[in-house]
Amino acid sequence: MSKQIVELVTRWSAYEEKHSNPDIVAFCRLVISGETIKEKKITDRAEKIGQLARIIGRLSSVYGLYHRSAMLNNGLPANDSFFFLNVLNQLGEVNKSDLINYLLAETTTGMEAINKLVNAGLVKERKDN
Repeated sequence: MSKQIVELVTRWSAYEEKHSNPDIVAFCRLVISGETIKEKKITDRAEKIGQLARIIGRLSSVYGLYHRSAMLNNGLPANDSFFFLNVLNQLGEVNKSDLINYLLAETTTGMEAINKLVNAGLVKERKDN
């Protein structure tokens, strides 16, 4: 047998061990693409932390995209309106600055969101006594 056939049979054996239902077509694609059958194991702590950070970043991006998409058709004046209304529902009447601080928002962004809610008639504003 030639050396290449022996290597191919060895790779098929390794592929078979890793997959419960080995598929010859998938194996051939793997061989043609030049990928290795062995999975890279991350052993370094810094690499694991980096991988976790990338995963969290991707999840955050997906959440942000989904949130913006969901907020487009709900009739609220701004993307953050839901969060402001939800907190107002939980806390009841509260100062603007307390609401903004509770949501960990920047002052200007929070004031803009509150003003949009007031202008839309979703929140009533009253003066402090």
